[in-house]
Amino acid sequence: MLSVLLLILKIIGIILLVILGIVLLVLFVPIFYKGNLHYSDEEFKTHLGAHWLGFPVRFNVDYENDKLTKSLKIFGINILKEKEKKPREEYKPPKAEISYENELVLEAIYGKESDEYLVNLVDDDTGFSDRELLDPKFSSVDYPEIDVPDMEDIDTGIKDNWRVKLKKKFRRKKKLEKPKVKKPLSRKIKIKAIKTKSRTLDALARSVKAVETAMKKIQVILEKFKEYIDFINRKSTRKAFSKMMDIVKEVVKHVFPNKITGKIEFGFEEPHLTGQALGGIAFAYDMLGIDPEDVEVIPYFDKETIDARLEYKGHIKVVVLVYYFIKFMLDPDIRKTMKFINSKKND
Repeated sequence: MLSVLLLILKIIGIILLVILGIVLLVLFVPIFYKGNLHYSDEEFKTHLGAHWLGFPVRFNVDYENDKLTKSLKIFGINILKEKEKKPREEYKPPKAEISYENELVLEAIYGKESDEYLVNLVDDDTGFSDRELLDPKFSSVDYPEIDVPDMEDIDTGIKDNWRVKLKKKFRRKKKLEKPKVKKPLSRKIKIKAIKTKSRTLDALARSVKAVETAMKKIQVILEKFKEYIDFINRKSTRKAFSKMMDIVKEVVKHVFPNKITGKIEFGFEEPHLTGQALGGIAFAYDMLGIDPEDVEVIPYFDKETIDARLEYKGHIKVVVLVYYFIKFMLDPDIRKTMKFINSKKND
């Protein structure tokens, strides 16, 4: 019995060691890549190849003559092999046959002008029909407001104890005032247009309605803009963006090729544009750590041309990317910032 238990523990230990070994390989064995690029006035082509552990995993991407090919081979098996797509047959909708009687019906419906403009004058969410709005009683009669007595003032015959009486004596009664909702100007003009059947007031009501809608949208945009400005001005937000930029810089620095060689020939019709581009290239060299002797730059100030031929290679360690990902996700300032951004996306 003990020997069986030891055998089971031995098998479990071997499995755990294999899993741990695979995890360590994925994290610490780098992914090597290399590629080339050629860009000119006539063509653009590029190739990128990457491999992990030499043979087991290989990835290739080629772009030439407006055609993209890619492959991901694991132990020689291409898992990105594209299936041949069959050409789709064009859908041809059936032709509708309209009889003479249907043509007469359609002409009778749409060939004459109707009084549908009266219906469009009323908002869909009013809850009143055109007949009610046109009725003089609807707009002239003022219904009296009914004062609903407070439940505490109603004598139920039940005597209150001394605590309840004390609370009622010293309680401050707040009068609830009904908020006065002002009718928008467009609404008033619409009702007037319906009563008088005036097309001029109808057009005016539509114009005023459009202006009111635009003003509401502008007000909402301004409120959101103010909220974003307040969010950007927070101390935690500024810290979060600063930390994000530092993490992005470190990741780009790690992923960027270690070695770049080649030659770049370029020129513009305007000599000052060539000079500005040359200054931008020098800045990029300094920021990315490119050796000017490895990548030769030949500017032309008298003609417009472009011809770039580059070769590059580098490596990526997964453990470094995992480290910066954990650092990004666990930072409290970044988490607050991402939470705010996600809440605004869901609104």
